[in-house]
Amino acid sequence: DAAHELGHLVLHKHASNNGRQAEEQADRFASAFLMPKGSILAKVPSYPSLNQLLKLKKHWKVSLAALIRRTFDLGLSSEWHYRQLNIELSNCYGRKSEPEGLESRETSLVFQKIFNKLREKNIS
Repeated sequence: DAAHELGHLVLHKHASNNGRQAEEQADRFASAFLMPKGSILAKVPSYPSLNQLLKLKKHWKVSLAALIRRTFDLGLSSEWHYRQLNIELSNCYGRKSEPEGLESRETSLVFQKIFNKLREKNIS
């Protein structure tokens, strides 16, 4: 999430950052930022299985869906293999749940500070 937003800041600083194309660009930026090409190529085999990726996702602390996409973007999977991995992911885990979860996501301290100040002033 933070890497995606950083992508918007870097890529769309002087332009409108709404629209599908801007979202896809921010997604690709986040993917490259969190899963560098050299690191992926060193650890992920060509045409990886879902089980192989499930074990490797812990290294980068990303979703399995994001890792599947990154392997496709870097040419480690064909379009057919990419689709098959996504079908298998969906069939095994659904589209909303993440196998073996992710570590807790980043949280904002700003909201916590705002709510603490509001509580101090008895504002609800």
